[in-house]
Amino acid sequence: DVGARRWEACPPMLQRRSAAVGCSAGGCLYVFGGRDGRECLASAERYSLHGHCWEALPPMPGKRGYAVGARIRSRFYACGGLDYEEYLSSAVRLDLSTGDWEDLPPLPQKRGSSAGTATPGHMYVIGGRDDVKHYDSVFRFGEEAGAWEIMAPLNGPRCLAVAATLGGRVMVLGGFDGKRHLETVEAYNEDWSRWEPMVESLPVQRFSAALAVMEHL
Repeated sequence: DVGARRWEACPPMLQRRSAAVGCSAGGCLYVFGGRDGRECLASAERYSLHGHCWEALPPMPGKRGYAVGARIRSRFYACGGLDYEEYLSSAVRLDLSTGDWEDLPPLPQKRGSSAGTATPGHMYVIGGRDDVKHYDSVFRFGEEAGAWEIMAPLNGPRCLAVAATLGGRVMVLGGFDGKRHLETVEAYNEDWSRWEPMVESLPVQRFSAALAVMEHL
């Protein structure tokens, strides 16, 4: 409860999972994929804030953990990740109103542990890693074009970061660059097509964090 500044226990999920992706929509919290300690998952579920209960949803077309996900209007995107055998370039989209999944064009490159966020009409996949290296590259999917484009790179590689869209700006925070954990923050300048370091960094280094943007507080 943000207003009361306190945490409250909620009913447990139907399945234990980490490294999942999720979103909120229509008074529900959605959770997709992840891993259960033995394998990656395709299962999905949602929590109703009004009913205070979880219900199972149609599973994703394939198993994936460490993916990147975000919602654009009534569609949820899940991109890249790991199926426990290899890193993925595949991407899928769920229509939250019908429960139907559809395949999308693959990412330009396989990767997992990326950061992701959405702006109106666009889905961003930021940084990430594979078995070989950590990446500074950024991809953006356009709903209207139905295709991926390669954007300006970050100022350095980072995986296991978090990203958000705040005030119309895409921001990425923290992560791991392959050598050290990060406290730095970058914001994308659309006018100049470049990522700019923010003066204010996180108070401490963080990776594998969770992030949410709260509006109308």
